[in-house]
Amino acid sequence: MQARGVIESTFLAILTALLAILGLVFLPLSPLISLIWTIPIVVVLVRHDWTAGLFALSLSTVIVAMLLGPVTALMMLLLYGGLSVAYGYAFRNLWTTFRAALLGLLVSILSTALFVLAGIFLAGFSLAELEAQVTQSVDEVIEFYRTTGLLDQYVEQGITEEVMRELFTDFLTLLTNMLPSILIIYSSFVALINLLLARWVVRKLTLPVPALTPFKDWRLPWPVVWVVIAALAALLAGDYWDINGLSLVGLNLLYVIYPVLLVLGIALIIYILDRLPYAPVVWVFLTFFTLVFFKGMMIFLATLAVFDLLFDYRATFDKYMDSKN
Repeated sequence: MQARGVIESTFLAILTALLAILGLVFLPLSPLISLIWTIPIVVVLVRHDWTAGLFALSLSTVIVAMLLGPVTALMMLLLYGGLSVAYGYAFRNLWTTFRAALLGLLVSILSTALFVLAGIFLAGFSLAELEAQVTQSVDEVIEFYRTTGLLDQYVEQGITEEVMRELFTDFLTLLTNMLPSILIIYSSFVALINLLLARWVVRKLTLPVPALTPFKDWRLPWPVVWVVIAALAALLAGDYWDINGLSLVGLNLLYVIYPVLLVLGIALIIYILDRLPYAPVVWVFLTFFTLVFFKGMMIFLATLAVFDLLFDYRATFDKYMDSKN
């Protein structure tokens, strides 16, 4: 590794460590820091080589370990180190943004899962403690409502303490059951934002970057439809045979795939409207319809994306438009 590479790697390693420390010391900044933490390491990997990149990653980990402890440093490395290396590899090999995004999603989800498991192991956490915390949280909420007088107001409206306790318990239980999908969605969001920001920074440095597919052309391979089918089958089978675990698997899969389908549905609409001569009128209609029937429109877009996986509406629409010209 040349002297320039050592200097730049050291500087960016210090920057990475400072970002990590800021996110850990000032917790409100943590969500923002998680969106940019990988960028310095990616820049080193693209600008120099693997030796420089791994040196910067290792040095930043050592700095965090010296200031905040080895366990904290290793947890940060586990959460974001793999994503940095994955994007560095994708950028160096000029992968398409789509391929880089898929790699980032897989690495981020795996890293988050390992991070959570490591945290549970180190903290000695158990499901029994989670259930106890849910019960304690409900008790605290009920007590807050009682001391503020809100509970008496609800009782006057016919909503008893037992009903409120059941509602809060069901809500917290739902959040607990949906925790896998929440973690997957969050880690996927972090991976995608890191990818787009890293690509922007690398491009500003006049370094080669992966090609970015126009948003209107975003689509997934048709076999992805089997994920939707499997999720629905698991949900229905779990409800029919009263297998709670199977229902939760199906529900979590649907929660994970739904945002993806929603984005793909929007991309398809934009693709179609891009070729329509009266697109502004359609945009006004769709905007009005979305404001009035927001939930129905979201379901429609996701459903449209599912059928697009099977029937490729873009190709059909292109043939129709070409036949008219």
